[in-house]
Amino acid sequence: HLGVRRPLVLRLAVIDHAVYRARLDQAKAAEAMAEAQCDDAKKEEKRIVSLFKEGAATEQMRDKTITGRSVAEAALQQAKALLELAEISFDESTPSSPIDGMVIKKHVDERNIVSPGMPLLTIENSSKVKIVFSISERYLTRVVEGKTNVRISSDALSDVSIDAVVSKLYPAVDPATRTGTAEVLLDNVNGHFRTGNFVDVSLDVANVDGAVVIPLSAIVWQGQEAFIFVVEGGKAHRRAVRVGIREQERCQIVNGLQPNEMLVLEGFRNLLDGDEVALQERGR
Repeated sequence: HLGVRRPLVLRLAVIDHAVYRARLDQAKAAEAMAEAQCDDAKKEEKRIVSLFKEGAATEQMRDKTITGRSVAEAALQQAKALLELAEISFDESTPSSPIDGMVIKKHVDERNIVSPGMPLLTIENSSKVKIVFSISERYLTRVVEGKTNVRISSDALSDVSIDAVVSKLYPAVDPATRTGTAEVLLDNVNGHFRTGNFVDVSLDVANVDGAVVIPLSAIVWQGQEAFIFVVEGGKAHRRAVRVGIREQERCQIVNGLQPNEMLVLEGFRNLLDGDEVALQERGR
């Protein structure tokens, strides 16, 4: 964007700057004139003050030359400010990029008319990327900036995943989705990620040793209540359970199921409590 003064490293375009050049020359001439008038006013002041001390000039003459010198100095400062503005306008008529990067989008073509503040090009430095994602509000208290581990996977990475940590956690919660926002900063020197890529983000918000874990598909949901079917004595028994940590297609059962109990994984949609079941080996 035009209008930002900072160290420039990449020339992007040249705007027809004949008008800006003329204004710059005019401002330089005005500054030179104001500087000459200021010098003359200072000399006149010095001369009249000397004559006043000798009694050869009146107090009115002395005051007039002091005022004239002050006015000339103010005019010089004004001329310098106008020159600085003209230099800024002239510099910005040859816009440059403040960063090293690659042009990824061109907003105007050659000989288009542009106005101040109008974007010309979009430049991207992709050596680092920022990944922004949402977190359910119930997990937000477990996420700590700089500590919570994150696993990043994406089609751009094929079968490889990247381990990182949460670099920033936003303070607000979206009232519509009841989610918070976090971000991760990653080095992208290999260019795996591009602007607009979608990624899968997994967070370690809790860790339980010796947890009872089952497939999410084995749970029958009725509103917020979860049920499973366990096999005892050749019969299926419907049992309420409490679900804990969820990880993709798996979940932790906090209570309602003990290790080594037999669980119905398939064909339970029309199953009733007490129905007889037959065991079947996988693949048959």
